[in-house]
Amino acid sequence: NKNDELRKFYKVVSTNTDGNVEFVSTMEAYDYPIYGTQWHPEKNAFEWSRPYNPHSPSAIRTTFYMAEFLVSEGRRLKATYLQLSTDIYINQFISSCSEEELPHL
Repeated sequence: NKNDELRKFYKVVSTNTDGNVEFVSTMEAYDYPIYGTQWHPEKNAFEWSRPYNPHSPSAIRTTFYMAEFLVSEGRRLKATYLQLSTDIYINQFISSCSEEELPHL
């Protein structure tokens, strides 16, 4: 059974519901640095236009905890890249937002 195999490989960290249907919202592999979320850890700190995103101090700390954790896990990898193309750099794009997207505190 595929579900049994997944349960042996992944630990369920959190679940949520959609109506009456429960689903896995965060998981991690037992023996490998593999993680998955069915939510956006970054939204609490950066999306202010939707009122249902919490912006409490603990919600913001969660955002940055997740970012720091995932970056530290990535740094543990020994992979190297022979050549990075400059056309994929995120900093080549100009970042902007409209007045409606700015935080209204």
